[in-house]
Amino acid sequence: MAIYRLLRGTAFDAEITEAMGEAYEALLGDLGLSDRNAPFTEIVAKEIFLVASFGVRDPAQIRAPSCRRPWQTKSNRGSLIKPAR
Repeated sequence: MAIYRLLRGTAFDAEITEAMGEAYEALLGDLGLSDRNAPFTEIVAKEIFLVASFGVRDPAQIRAPSCRRPWQTKSNRGSLIKPAR
């Protein structure tokens, strides 16, 4: 699994490692990704890793920014339609 490969050899303590694993598994479930070897899981793992590297320790808070659509802004966060540019 991508998240566990990324965590090997890092300085994260056991508590944050567990939180990252929980956030990763929950987000993959939310996205309907059952194949843990699918290429997209690596992207998800890197996002989880990035958020946690800022000191976030709660799995729900680690997961939340990682599942936001890249085109979403604060003003259209609930919209499923990509804004026109």
